[in-house]
Amino acid sequence: MSIPSIQSTNRTTQEVSTPASPTQEMLQRVASVVLQAIQNIQNSTTDQPHVTDLDMLSSSARCLAKIGQFAQTLNVEPNNMVALEGLGDICCLEANPSIAKKYYEKVMSIDPYNGTVMAKLGDVYAMLRDTRMLELLAKTYVEQGDNEGAKIQYKRIFNIDPNNIDALNNFGLLLSNLEDYSSAQLYYERAAAIEPNSPEILTNLGIAVLRQGNLEQSKTYLIQALNINPNFWQASYHLGQIYYQQGELENAKKAFLQSLQHAPDKKTIDILNLLGATCMLQRNHDQGKQYFEQVLNIDPNHLLARQNLGEVFRIQRNFVQAEMHLRNALTLDRYDWFTLSRLGAVLYRQDKLEEAKYFLEEAASLTPSSFSHQILHCLGNVLLSMSNLAQDEDTKRKYRIYATDRFNQAQYADYEYRSRQD
Repeated sequence: MSIPSIQSTNRTTQEVSTPASPTQEMLQRVASVVLQAIQNIQNSTTDQPHVTDLDMLSSSARCLAKIGQFAQTLNVEPNNMVALEGLGDICCLEANPSIAKKYYEKVMSIDPYNGTVMAKLGDVYAMLRDTRMLELLAKTYVEQGDNEGAKIQYKRIFNIDPNNIDALNNFGLLLSNLEDYSSAQLYYERAAAIEPNSPEILTNLGIAVLRQGNLEQSKTYLIQALNINPNFWQASYHLGQIYYQQGELENAKKAFLQSLQHAPDKKTIDILNLLGATCMLQRNHDQGKQYFEQVLNIDPNHLLARQNLGEVFRIQRNFVQAEMHLRNALTLDRYDWFTLSRLGAVLYRQDKLEEAKYFLEEAASLTPSSFSHQILHCLGNVLLSMSNLAQDEDTKRKYRIYATDRFNQAQYADYEYRSRQD
């Protein structure tokens, strides 16, 4: 019987080595079982051969037939996945996982989304105690959106090597992406106990703690990471966000600038926008404007920068420029309540009352309750202005009633919000 060859294909993502004469090896192993069974039957002291030997002989015969069938198939069609998987299954039954691994990997190189074979490959890697391949498999599961499959592989790694730092850190990242920050923290802490001088692990630990609302503890971990590596931009980026939330605006600005020096290009926009927002809170509107303009030079469709730039012009009472940027922002998200409310306020300042009323009413229907009182109050002012400009008494009275209703709603919304805060 000729031996099937295993050839690599153009679709494989990594080189898959070819097992040395795997079919011949399996045939020899099964043949030895057959010979042992025949010898046992010949040496039997009873008239009837032992049932176990007969079963072994029958099972081995079926196995030989399958091997022959799969081998013949692969000689004709080297990439036949059914035959490759079948030979891998036989190798597992024959307790030869190292050869099974080659067949299963060949299937995966042809069909990277074969979930059945992926699961079998995980079983084989676990039998071989190959933590490196288990982690690669876990990452493949994550890339394919199967987080539960990834969890299984990480748990297998921890059964083999409970102190595998890479696996502890990467499993923490998986849990963080699933927003299970408390569990992620536990794995980061285990990794940090083994490698206390890793800025990456300390930063991940700081972020997990931050997501749970513990700003001071998070700050401690992030500062530790920066003491080890001042250029670790992820640490300074999140440290800046903590300072921003705590109102330490100058420290936030320094952290964002430090992060900006070392961050990859894809993060530059976010950091520039945060710098602009920090400058706005410091009432340094001109510098904030410069940062927002830098963002829009890179990405003209950046919604937050477009909104913030419109807000800067509104504060500076340049209502024409503010309107232009806010209308552009509205083309990016037609139902953004912040854009709608700010545009309505800018139009009100330009006496474009009908349009202001339209956008403010839309904003009021979409806005979170914590901000609704501000929008309703502005809408009341618009309606009051429309009442004052009306030519007939009926229209004046109608708009005045509408305005009173909005002021009352604003007062009630403000009361509700303050009650929840208390």
